[in-house]
Amino acid sequence: MHMAEIHVFEEFPLRVKVDEVFAQLCDFESWKYWMPWFVSDPTAKMEVSKDKTVVKWKGRVIGEGELKRVTLIENSIMEFEVSITQPKPIKAKVVLTFVQNSFGTMLKCSYHEKLPFFKWRGIDERSKEITFDIRRGLVSVNEYLQRGGAKSTFKMVGIQLKRGI
Repeated sequence: MHMAEIHVFEEFPLRVKVDEVFAQLCDFESWKYWMPWFVSDPTAKMEVSKDKTVVKWKGRVIGEGELKRVTLIENSIMEFEVSITQPKPIKAKVVLTFVQNSFGTMLKCSYHEKLPFFKWRGIDERSKEITFDIRRGLVSVNEYLQRGGAKSTFKMVGIQLKRGI
């Protein structure tokens, strides 16, 4: 049986030196200040393992899951395994690649998720959702590093009925 797969690749230029970007992304504790998902759910519980390789979260808006760093090559590559249990189960692999260049750092993000074969119909929507989330995260970390804090806010207002045309 074949699996449906999602592959998303995004890259974003940051006007910050590669070692600063790398250090920021290694520091799970600071993610609550810039990572859009944590910013969107300020009451969520976040726990970082003693060895600083795993972050677990649980919140009303962001659900429940964990991110485990499995590869770390200083100022070059970080690889993560993502396991979300709520609101819907997801297992994915994320690779961040850091490239120093003349303006600062090119941060590249690769996302790979396998889905059961019967979920292939929703793959386009899921790919768009993941692409949006990755872009939002890249913009937020850039904002945090350049301005000393993420200026973005997010408020979940729930489902609202709107009049049609």
